[in-house]
Amino acid sequence: MKQIIDRPLYDILGKFDFSAIPFQDFLSIHEAFDMALKGRVDIIHNHMGFHVASLADTLPIPMVTTNHSSLPPDFPELAVEARHSNYVSISNAQRKTAPYLNYINTVYHGIDVKSYDFCDTPEDYLLFFATMWNEKGVDRAVKIARETKMKLIMAGDIRRQSDFDAVKPFIDGKNISFLGEVDFKAKNKLFKYAKAYLFPIRWNEAFGLTVVESLACGTPVIAWPNGSLPEIIEHGKTGFLVKSVDEAVSAIKNVDKISRQDCRDTAIKRFDAKVMADQYVEVYRRLIK
Repeated sequence: MKQIIDRPLYDILGKFDFSAIPFQDFLSIHEAFDMALKGRVDIIHNHMGFHVASLADTLPIPMVTTNHSSLPPDFPELAVEARHSNYVSISNAQRKTAPYLNYINTVYHGIDVKSYDFCDTPEDYLLFFATMWNEKGVDRAVKIARETKMKLIMAGDIRRQSDFDAVKPFIDGKNISFLGEVDFKAKNKLFKYAKAYLFPIRWNEAFGLTVVESLACGTPVIAWPNGSLPEIIEHGKTGFLVKSVDEAVSAIKNVDKISRQDCRDTAIKRFDAKVMADQYVEVYRRLIK
């Protein structure tokens, strides 16, 4: 398959800066629309939001848009204007953020499962791998660890300093440690050996990609049933869906009853990149005709 752009935009521009995103957007739109008008592509798959989706009717070929946001559209008037375009949701729960869109399928995100190491003999620690903020439940993760008296390893970025400052007093480098942001190799190892992965979110996340990464390593997930989580986690089989810290503590006591092989098998069957790609190919076939 020939790539539309043979190298990342990061390389083309020579750097990355969030202030350059509009420029990058227009560069991508120009390239894609130019190829469409010249008959060099059969379909455009848009990942850039409603401002591109609103232009779908101007093209001689179909466009499909994957919505990646966990929040309602920033500009609802534009989303309503573009509602008749073709949309793919990344979970059924996500559709609640903009129920008026023309959804033609739900396709879950996929990962290259084989690049994640499976482990059936975990170590005795809990993992929290996310942004250090309350929406992700960092404070809940610390409470769970303290209640269970288990070691907690946290890794991720700090986006709201006040949320991190609230848990910082409990970080002692022994019982509760914080690694900051880590690379893929370190992330893989953290998920591989964790007894359980904590995903105590407060918001309705459209899709929890780290949840799938955890399953790929065989690690059960303990999560609040917000957003897409009931679609990803099978309660009692690949983890536990809980509604309080107390329930999470009880779930951890039963986490050894979860088959880590079942977690891995679920990642392969439902969330491998090939599964995602095959489902998108079917979407393309339906639209091209």
